Amino acid sequence: MRRGRSPTGRAGFTLVELMIVLAIVGLAATAVILTAPEARAPAVTAAERLVVRLANVRAEAILSGRPVALRLTVDGSAALTSTQTGDWTGLEGPGLGLEAWPDEVLPVLDGTAQRVTFDPTGLTDPQTLTLVDARGGRAVVVVEATGEARPPQG
Repeated sequence: MRRGRSPTGRAGFTLVELMIVLAIVGLAATAVILTAPEARAPAVTAAERLVVRLANVRAEAILSGRPVALRLTVDGSAALTSTQTGDWTGLEGPGLGLEAWPDEVLPVLDGTAQRVTFDPTGLTDPQTLTLVDARGGRAVVVVEATGEARPPQG
């Protein structure tokens, strides 16, 4: 009698070999699940993107030598620049145009809109910007007087 062959004459795996392979695959899957990063609240991710947008707007103010603001509404955020007449007009370009908030994320506003204005040296009035999401997540971005924006902690 030949070892490793079934009664029909075809080669195959034994039940023990299959069980060992399944155990190894199970251990590998467990290791992957345990090392995977924890899911973050959408508000935290949106707040980190907001910090990058604030840095872009601040850089635009410094490079253009004129006041530039980031206006936050329930629809999203957009960069604005001051004209010679003192009006504000929208800016276009990477990191400056209108960007909608991710699904289920909204800013907490005092009124209908909030604006962070950077002067040509990159300075601004200190502000705290809060984002919330539908899952109860909350993220706070602190904008320092120096124009630096701190991402949410945690």
